[in-house]
Amino acid sequence: MAILAAAKHRIKGLILANTQDRADSPGQTRFRQKYLQIAAEGGYEELVAGQADIVFHPDSARLEHLKVVRERMVIGYGVERFMAHLKACITRADSRELLRTSSMPVLVVAGEDDIVIPAKLQQAMAENIPGCTYRTIAATGHMMPLEKADKFAQLVVDWIDVQVSH
Repeated sequence: MAILAAAKHRIKGLILANTQDRADSPGQTRFRQKYLQIAAEGGYEELVAGQADIVFHPDSARLEHLKVVRERMVIGYGVERFMAHLKACITRADSRELLRTSSMPVLVVAGEDDIVIPAKLQQAMAENIPGCTYRTIAATGHMMPLEKADKFAQLVVDWIDVQVSH
């Protein structure tokens, strides 16, 4: 969103997956600040390991290979990036007007069962964007691009093909 705000002319299209266009609520900010404190006190790996049931759809949470991939991602991401991500979310600007006034093609893809950023919130974001294409992927949570990578990739490729042919 920061690139869109700073250099809209450099972007030909936008794909938003399992994200939102609003600034954090006071409750979300408090939640993230609590996570910052836990991570700063050495609890990063335990904290994110405990989120598997929140970020995955229940069917995906049982798949051992996804657990292994996520664990590697968590370790590779590291506490510093995690904390920077939380701080960025806390200070994130509301982007509804920016997206509403953009004239580029936009695809919003939501995990149908995302608990972190519910699909209906993502659908509301898509409805605010003129000409936006909105899609959900069934039986997925917040880790939708990992849970159903083939379906997600096909949605993206199909959408890009439509944009290129216009």
